[in-house]
Amino acid sequence: MKTPYYINRATVVVLFFVFIRAAMSIDPPPNIKDFLDQAAITEDGMLTGASEDQDAFTQYVRANWRALLNNIEAVAPTQNKQRLIVAASETLPGREYVQFLKELFELTINGKIDSGVFHDAIPSITSNKIGFLAYNYQDQQIRDWIEAVRATLQPQNNTRKFLDEVLSGDGLADAESATLGQGLPAPEILPPP
Repeated sequence: MKTPYYINRATVVVLFFVFIRAAMSIDPPPNIKDFLDQAAITEDGMLTGASEDQDAFTQYVRANWRALLNNIEAVAPTQNKQRLIVAASETLPGREYVQFLKELFELTINGKIDSGVFHDAIPSITSNKIGFLAYNYQDQQIRDWIEAVRATLQPQNNTRKFLDEVLSGDGLADAESATLGQGLPAPEILPPP
């Protein structure tokens, strides 16, 4: 007589997470790998490289940012590559960008993202999201994320001081100066969730 094979709940849960992890893995196409290997970010926050390569990279990151973050250690093990992904993610729509920041923070806490890259991402690497946090300082998702980040920083830390200004609303004037005062458009104002 054959012994029946039973799968317990723990086995199902483990298999589910293995499947999800495998589904979230990513192997970027050669043009994206080449861009990550060759591009950089200029002092004024612009991606280097041909505009068609920049566009292809940005579109790829927009479509695949979750999988890229899930595999960040393999896809982007260096600060430069991580910054390139963050810079391209700054073209995401507002709510999706907030989710990106949340996941970036978790990866930073877990040591998978360079903390310098994370701290650069907070005010914005490119002009696409300059002032985004300050303009949306009353949004509860933004406030909750800022509070979580602040809790990990020392009071004298410059990033914490920046976030304190955002939370208080005092950072809005600086954000307006950095955007409208420089001829840049104001960032997206988030609608209520």
